[in-house]
Amino acid sequence: MNKILLLNAILVGCIAASSITVGFWGQKSSDQEQNLLHYCAESNWDVINVAFVSEFGSSGYTEVNLAGHTAVNCRNNGDCTSVGNEVTACQQTYGKKVLLSLGGAAGNYGLASASQANDVADEIWNKFLGGNGAIRPFGPSAIFDGVDFDIETPNQVTGASREPQAAFYATLATRLRSHFSSSNRNYYVSASPQCVYPDAMLGPDGTKTGTLLTAAQVDWANIQFYNNGFDRCDGCNIFGSSYATRLGQWASWAASKQSSFLIGVPGADQARFADSSSYCQGGYVSLQTLESALSQACSSYANFGGLMIFDVSAEEVSGGQTYIGSATSYTHGLSCGRNPLGSSGPTSTVATTATSSTRSPSSTRSSTTSSTRSSTTSTSAQTPTTSAPGCSQSGTPSTGSCPTSGYMQCVGSNYQTCTNGQWSGVQACAQGTACSPNGNY
Repeated sequence: MNKILLLNAILVGCIAASSITVGFWGQKSSDQEQNLLHYCAESNWDVINVAFVSEFGSSGYTEVNLAGHTAVNCRNNGDCTSVGNEVTACQQTYGKKVLLSLGGAAGNYGLASASQANDVADEIWNKFLGGNGAIRPFGPSAIFDGVDFDIETPNQVTGASREPQAAFYATLATRLRSHFSSSNRNYYVSASPQCVYPDAMLGPDGTKTGTLLTAAQVDWANIQFYNNGFDRCDGCNIFGSSYATRLGQWASWAASKQSSFLIGVPGADQARFADSSSYCQGGYVSLQTLESALSQACSSYANFGGLMIFDVSAEEVSGGQTYIGSATSYTHGLSCGRNPLGSSGPTSTVATTATSSTRSPSSTRSSTTSSTRSSTTSTSAQTPTTSAPGCSQSGTPSTGSCPTSGYMQCVGSNYQTCTNGQWSGVQACAQGTACSPNGNY
């Protein structure tokens, strides 16, 4: 009996995932924050920003404050070698990218001149990145994968105004890029502006062309749709009064710079923290609301890059592990957008379907290959697809239990998602688009 094998929609192997997840570590928003390696071992995170380099430039020295994770701040040679060893393990054992975040809401930092900005860039390169400085606070073998700019205030040392200091951060980033070009290693520059557009310190600002997000090359921006203050709220937190406008502005910036933007949120409700008055100053949304925002951004903007959460310690508060695990899994399952890490980013599963038949009788079988993401097994369905249980193309939504969190399916021209084991209500696609069973919606 001759068998004829018919192959349909064959794609074998791993492809770069479209969306990444970024978490901040080091500031102990929860006092129960674990060591860095604990979070690197999880599948939740692709990039971890170690926070913060809270003193540099006008302070006269460069220092990393890890909020008690180390006996002293990371300033002198070997001060924080234990954390440095974890950085290396995160990269080599778990395939994570580990960046060093500059700034934060408090500290003694600022730049008084372009010359000083270049000097700080040289110091950061030689102390923390690929340089060969005599002083290596995290040890001689710890090399961070780049820097994040979380510049939230003007010069905290001298009290200088926003201008022209803001332009010097672009100078700093450009000088770092010149060092990156001398290495065959991939380094990254990210920024973490607040959702108000333009950001007060980072830009972009058409009338002040020297700001970081205007004049420097930034691989992605973690937009803080939180932390905008109860007394100065712009309404740009997720689905706030100006959210859609701000999201569109940041997407336009990303497109103009061939960069990506990530949606940034708090990892837990502020009321779950002991110091609830200061944690992220609002912006927490339910998991269903967050997933809806991620889905809409991904389907609407080609430069959507994923999800950022401040901070990883939110996993340690009540409900935090479930919230973060579900949100990051959902993000990894999105099949649209632009991976900011490029070909070195995380990978996601690609489904393969083989239909085999004989002249008589006929039979059908399907097989799905799974792949690893950052050395941690991860299986995610193509989005949406008609091959999974409960898929509806007739316009009638599914109800009740569903197979995989983060899974999506078409309901007519719209879609619904699998959230915590239950089908969501029907969600509208972005204006001018419609759900398609091949994943393009």
